[in-house]
Parts: sequence; structure tokens; C-alpha cells
Amino acid sequence: MSGGHTGARSDPVAAREFRHAVVHLSEQELETHAHSDASVDAAHSLLRLSETASAFELRGLLTPDPADTDVSWTVSCFQVGDLTPIAVDEFADPFDALAAVADCSINERAAAELTACTAQGLRWTAISRTHDRVLFQLPTLDIVSDESPEPLDDTVVEALRRWQRRVANWTAHRDAGRGSDALATVSPLRPVDPLPVSPPASSHERVDTLKGRLRDLEESIKGLAMVVEFTLDRHDRRDRREGNSFDALGEDLAVTLDGLSASLAPLSDEVAQLSSMERKVHDEVAALRASLAALRREDVQPRD
Repeated sequence: MSGGHTGARSDPVAAREFRHAVVHLSEQELETHAHSDASVDAAHSLLRLSETASAFELRGLLTPDPADTDVSWTVSCFQVGDLTPIAVDEFADPFDALAAVADCSINERAAAELTACTAQGLRWTAISRTHDRVLFQLPTLDIVSDESPEPLDDTVVEALRRWQRRVANWTAHRDAGRGSDALATVSPLRPVDPLPVSPPASSHERVDTLKGRLRDLEESIKGLAMVVEFTLDRHDRRDRREGNSFDALGEDLAVTLDGLSASLAPLSDEVAQLSSMERKVHDEVAALRASLAALRREDVQPRD
């Protein structure tokens, strides 16, 4: 799980696999073998994603409310069969929390639970493990609670609605991707020139990677938009109750905008490199077409 600590860029394939695994989990009926297997797949996808994800990305995923990334994590370790944990640890870093779930196998600890906790008091048991079997759980009314001393009205319901919108968005992207793959399989593009010219394989890979990163960015922007909405609503209620100024709101929104800038920055180089590659391929194709035209005019057959 060192990728997040070293600042490595998130793997778009791993991110897409996790989204698809969560969508598949959401489509299974509760308390069935299919749901249990999908929970395992989602947990493993999350662990693979954590090897390259940033802390910012993991915070946005391991939270009971997509609009609130002010999160800490509690890992409780048990001996199988016991209801009382033998160790409870608090973490401010999502990578350390995920690692602690695996470390619970030490000293006969064979079960663990990871609970995500927001500063507003929302709690969600996102991951559980028994022996080597790790499960990821989507937020529901059964496993999300509000323990704030001054609970906000409908906090849990609104958080779950935001998770539902997130999963619905992931479902739409998955289904759109399937449609594109099917179309490419049924109707492959065929070159019309006698000597087909196609971009290098690496350019195709870079385009696919960029598309994945753009989809991730779209999801991040939507999440940040919900953060702004949540922040405005929270401060509006606080201002009415306490008569606060907008200074704290400005600080919160500045943090949100910093997060957006951090999401956009890594894409600028990718876009510039892709544009340069596109111009290079275009020039190479134009030069080859000119050569072919000259050969035709001279009635010279191309040699192998």
C-alpha cells in the first residue's frame, strides 16, 4: 500500500475495476451467496486500488458521506467468536487503517472491522474480515449511524442518497463502456488506403488511460460539487444558529478548490503529450499519403 505514500498516480484500470465491483455488489440481493462473493470482489478491488491511489482519493471512497472527506478510521480486532474487540486503534491515514485490517491476524487476532467516521458523527463499517476473507459493505441504514452530540436533520438519509447517486453514476459509465466495446466488436474499422496507417499501440494505450483519468476526474468534480453543497448547507445552518461570519466558509471552500486543483493538475501533462502525439501522427499520415500519391502519378508499384 505504499503507492499512496509515495505520491504515485492512481491506476485508472484499478479505479475502474473498483467502481465496477461496487456496481456489481449493488445489484446483488442481500444475504445471498452472490452478494457475499461480490463483497469479496469489491474488497479485493479496493485493496488493489489502494496500492496506487492517493490519500485524497481513498478519503473520498472510504467515507459514509461522499460530500464529507473529513474522515478518520477505527480498526477493531477480534478473536473469532468474541464480541468484544481485543484491540481498537484510531487512524488519520487511510493506508495505515487498511494495513491494520491485515495486521489483525497477528497474535491470534483473526477478525477485524474498519469503520469510517466523519467529524460530523457519521459512522460506517466499510470493511470486515474473518480469517482471510475480506468483505466490503456498501452504506445502508443498517450499518451507517449518526453519533453526533447534535445530530443534523436527516444526515444519514442524505449521506445514503449521495452514495446512491454515486453508484448510479458509476453504473451509467459502466453501461456506456459496455456499449462502446460491443460496437467496436461488431463493426471494426477497416482502412481504405492500400497501405493502412494506424497510430502506434502506445498512443491507443495513452488514449484509453486518458479517458479513464477523465472519467475519474468527472467523478471527483461531482464529488467536490457535493462537498460545496454540503459545506454551504452546513454553514448556513450554523450561521442561523450562532450568527457566524462567512470566514470559516471561505476557508472550507478554499480547501475544496485546492482538492479540485490537485485533481486537474496531473491531467495537464497528459493532455499536452496526447496533443503532441496527435500532431506527430497526423504529419506522418500526411507525408505517407503524399508519397503514395507521387507513386501513383509515376505509375510505380510499391515494393515490399
